[in-house]
Amino acid sequence: MENHGLIACLVVLQSLIVGCTSCQQAATEASERLLATEASVASVVPCPLDEASQNPNCGIMDDTTDGHWSDCLKDHPIGCWSLDVGGSLRHRFEHQDKFQVRRYGDPNAPTDTLVLQRFRLEANLRHEDDWRIFLQLQDARPFGTIFSKDDFALGNPYWNSLDLRQAYLERPPDEDRRLGFLVGRQVIFYRDTRVWGPGEWGNVGRYSWDGAKVLMDTPSASVDFLYAQRVLTIPGHFDIDHYPFHAYGIYAKLKKLPMEVDLFYIGKSTYGNDSIRLLGQHVVEDIHSPGFFVDGRWCERWDYGGTFAYTMGTREGAQVSAYGGNARLGYTWDDSWKPRLGVQYSFASGDPDPGGGRDRTFDGLFGAIDSMYGWMNIFAWKNLRNYQATASVKPTDKAEIILDWHYFELDRAQDAWYYGNGRPQRWDPTGDSGRQLGHEIDLTIHYKASDHLRLRAGYSHFFPGAFIRRTGKSPQADWVHLQTMWEF
Repeated sequence: MENHGLIACLVVLQSLIVGCTSCQQAATEASERLLATEASVASVVPCPLDEASQNPNCGIMDDTTDGHWSDCLKDHPIGCWSLDVGGSLRHRFEHQDKFQVRRYGDPNAPTDTLVLQRFRLEANLRHEDDWRIFLQLQDARPFGTIFSKDDFALGNPYWNSLDLRQAYLERPPDEDRRLGFLVGRQVIFYRDTRVWGPGEWGNVGRYSWDGAKVLMDTPSASVDFLYAQRVLTIPGHFDIDHYPFHAYGIYAKLKKLPMEVDLFYIGKSTYGNDSIRLLGQHVVEDIHSPGFFVDGRWCERWDYGGTFAYTMGTREGAQVSAYGGNARLGYTWDDSWKPRLGVQYSFASGDPDPGGGRDRTFDGLFGAIDSMYGWMNIFAWKNLRNYQATASVKPTDKAEIILDWHYFELDRAQDAWYYGNGRPQRWDPTGDSGRQLGHEIDLTIHYKASDHLRLRAGYSHFFPGAFIRRTGKSPQADWVHLQTMWEF
């Protein structure tokens, strides 16, 4: 284990050296950030999550400074087209004690110490008439982990050796053209990524889709109509297969309102896939989830928001009636450090009578889970109540310190505790073990060393509650991470 830690530290040090060499002449791209994944309803969030804050970020910084070596990779004319080349290199050291990516409290694998490495290379080809072709290659792999590639039957979270993550053609709507489209391999996300998100924190990325969107812009709303199949990542093979379901929906961003209001509908229907069924992963379902998202500010200092989704349909022959949501409120003081206090409540319904003919377990849709239900990813947005308090300060324009406290409960004691991978971790069908899952404390520090280099460090601790103590091993768990993110 000591050797694993040494290897991990050396890899992170390598990334720091490479990043710091480049940041002596730090600059941002003058054009739109290459990581942009769509120009549609999500144009208010048209690019992947900022690695420091987990908020969408369209560029490394807002200001532009001349002189960085990567400037030579931008704005290459090719006839009527213009080519930008860019990418990113991320290293993250993690020490997971008494839990790991697959389960909590496993006596045979109590600890994992590893480094995750992810490299992405991107090409953005822009036509003068608003056409765009975007390509993104990804190579993701771990060092020092206790797991092998064969330990993950589906959706390997660590390995994705040199594969195609995105490749799409896009033409957005404009003032003269109300309709646009985006077709090809892509990541899909909206707003806070709670109902549909890419899961960028993971080494491979939680979601990548082969699909198509019709983009419509009107005076009252911007609307996306979409259909997609989720890409199945398999190490050692080109990612050409899909999970056995169709995903489709409508996402509308309303205009001319005093707050941000979005309406959405998300559908999911399974189809036959014998190879996946043999692995025991296939669930037959046809479900439909309408909902809404709200975000706004009041008197400048107060911020508020919320999400709600209701799911209906059928799952394994049972009628589905489930719901999930989030509500948040925060206040930021007028001070140089910009201190903020916030509270949140997230909920996802559980089933009080599993197997009783009706299914009330909310399934979490296609959203990211990182940071929303604790950074340790011990819990999913299923049969869950999450009470959260957050305090943050910004000592400088480049640094932010965030402290989160979570208290977790099962929504229904008779339903399961679902892990971050969405699968049942423990279950007491009698309900006698209660609902208390425990507490988690997360401390994270973010630092923008330059326009191209971002650093992050964090520590988390989990205190198990009565349900966990009564249903098996119940150690207190710890997580330490150090991350470098270098972009060019």
